[in-house]
Amino acid sequence: MKTRSKIIMGMMTLSFLMAGCQGSKNESAPTAADSVAVERPDTLTAEEKAAFDKDVKEFLIDMYNRQLFQEDTFLNIHCSEAIIQKMKDEYAKKYKADGLAYWIFRSDKDGDGDVYSLVSVRPEDDFWYKYTFYDNGIAGAHRVKVIKTDTIFHIEEIE
Repeated sequence: MKTRSKIIMGMMTLSFLMAGCQGSKNESAPTAADSVAVERPDTLTAEEKAAFDKDVKEFLIDMYNRQLFQEDTFLNIHCSEAIIQKMKDEYAKKYKADGLAYWIFRSDKDGDGDVYSLVSVRPEDDFWYKYTFYDNGIAGAHRVKVIKTDTIFHIEEIE
């Protein structure tokens, strides 16, 4: 009987913790300004910067290959308000409606190929990263500025 009580208490605790982590739909995504622990280039040692670059590379590969940039929840957590606004503006300009222009992370052309993958991620100065990709067979590239607040990567800018 004691084991069953412990299991039930554990499940209740887990449910409570999970509910607290989900937040509400009205909450805005955390931004760099919301957190104290922001990693910036001038505060990292060479070893820390190399580790950071490796983590950013994995983050961008995952984002692109799993097409997470087409998921609103992902974007609201990992993109700056400026990028979200840019995506809204681009979508409204093209379709005269509300939505997000997911294509700012892809090529600006529609291809008929079936190759869709990230080719490379190259770190540049001041937390900028250039990623090259194939988007339906069309080669493309973008630059993004990525910082980390606490444990969350944030894409601050995109070119």
